[in-house]
Amino acid sequence: MPPKTIIIAFFTTHHALRAERVARAHGIACAPVPTPRTISADCTIALALNAADAGHAHTLFVANSVETQQIVYPSDAS
Repeated sequence: MPPKTIIIAFFTTHHALRAERVARAHGIACAPVPTPRTISADCTIALALNAADAGHAHTLFVANSVETQQIVYPSDAS
């Protein structure tokens, strides 16, 4: 992954898939990835996206009732 990629973990698969749908609908490039084992998350699916899009994505997730559990940089989650 590029160094400026973040990983967002979710409480449920529903929220992970909804986050992907919302992000893509608003032009944010993202990809579902397995949640790294070092992240204490309830869901095994996480979302990877460019760190520059993090603020916009967070605003969209809040507006669309998508609950995130944790946001990390891959260097924190390796």
